[in-house]
Amino acid sequence: MFRGGHGLKMSRARMFAALSISTVASVLIAAAPAQAATVTSLESIIEDQSYYVYWGGLHNIHTFTISQTEKIAVPVGTPTIVQGERYYLGCAVLTNNTSIDQTLKSNSFSRTRTNIVSTTVATGVSTTFEVSGTFEFSKVVNFGTKKSTTISYQESTTQTTRLDDRHTAPSQSVLVPAGTTRYVVASLTPATYTGNLALNTSFQGNFWGTQIMLGGLGGPRSFDLYDFLTEAKSKGTTLPSGFSLNTSKKTLDFQGAGTYTLEVGVNFSVEVSETLPSHMAKGSCV
Repeated sequence: MFRGGHGLKMSRARMFAALSISTVASVLIAAAPAQAATVTSLESIIEDQSYYVYWGGLHNIHTFTISQTEKIAVPVGTPTIVQGERYYLGCAVLTNNTSIDQTLKSNSFSRTRTNIVSTTVATGVSTTFEVSGTFEFSKVVNFGTKKSTTISYQESTTQTTRLDDRHTAPSQSVLVPAGTTRYVVASLTPATYTGNLALNTSFQGNFWGTQIMLGGLGGPRSFDLYDFLTEAKSKGTTLPSGFSLNTSKKTLDFQGAGTYTLEVGVNFSVEVSETLPSHMAKGSCV
């Protein structure tokens, strides 16, 4: 429905504020295998280090009582950005069939567009519980209202999250000259952001292991992870690449590597124009 009224002449195009409401749906999908992913298990590190502490090492190692503290995937460096052509989401049509200029009010309309977030682990870590970190999109680009996704550090396949963003073009009051038509057109710019990630996390707490005694296997014992690895280090061993002991927090820190690709729509806007974009049909307008 439209409401008429008198007004002044309008310019050929006018930009309006727009709304973007996000995340009707979010789906996590494991996709194609990543290239040359290296995922090191925490249990294997403990076992390898244990031979520097006990001549027969530790066996039957269980890490379910260890906790993961810091959990964040941080973008590294500047992303590569490829922008596509302006993408038109929808339109509303305002026609003034009278002999006088009128201010008409357009219908509000909404359209949904799917953004795709893909992450790949190059060097990761695994244990008996899920090792993961939060990737905040706003550290790369702002889009929609969902601000992050969770990356599994022990997944050897590309992890893909699909985010449905619902963009709303609010009703507009538009001066339409006599005998003419105006179009309210909503659009955005598709863009692909590609870059690197530092997969950060820390471990602390106790694990369980069984020591080989002279008569065979002993009973299971609890070991503090930091203290145990510190003792192994004092006897000449080193940790694998990406792992380090944090003396201030008394944690085992890990920094892995990965990549991300964000296929998103940015710069959502609503514009009033005398003509429709060439590939939009008037019949598609509300």
